[in-house]
Amino acid sequence: MLTKKHFKAIANIIKVVEEYISQNCKNKDEKKGGKIAIKRIVYGLMWFFEEDNMKFDRKKFIEACGL
Repeated sequence: MLTKKHFKAIANIIKVVEEYISQNCKNKDEKKGGKIAIKRIVYGLMWFFEEDNMKFDRKKFIEACGL
């Protein structure tokens, strides 16, 4: 079972990638595509996390991801 520690680590990775996209993608469409991809990944992970751990909190995870 995944725990709060795992969720925090994964959220931190997502946050770092999102920040990288925001800072390094100069092309507007590229940046938009990156942000859409991140959101899709986050929502897919949340579905999996909820199935694995009943205590998983979507709101906290989204905030921890910086979204």
